[in-house]
Amino acid sequence: LVLPVGRRLPWAAGTIGLIVPVVYSVYSLVRGAVIGFYPYPFFDPAVQGGYGGVALYLGALILALAVLAFALLGLARLSARLGKARSGR
Repeated sequence: LVLPVGRRLPWAAGTIGLIVPVVYSVYSLVRGAVIGFYPYPFFDPAVQGGYGGVALYLGALILALAVLAFALLGLARLSARLGKARSGR
């Protein structure tokens, strides 16, 4: 939204942005189970009432990140479309 209009990003770019949070979450859960330390309370099954609570929390978090990623991507695509329309006149 702040940068000049560039090329139009494909919708798949929204899913690419979710790779890092998903990989980090899996890594943190596996590492936490091995060493007994979780970097955040929402990763800790003892705090969340088991792995079901952790899964619900992380699912909601990933869903919120996906909504944000696709909303920003949609705004960027709209900006690119409006930029092309203005320069085409």
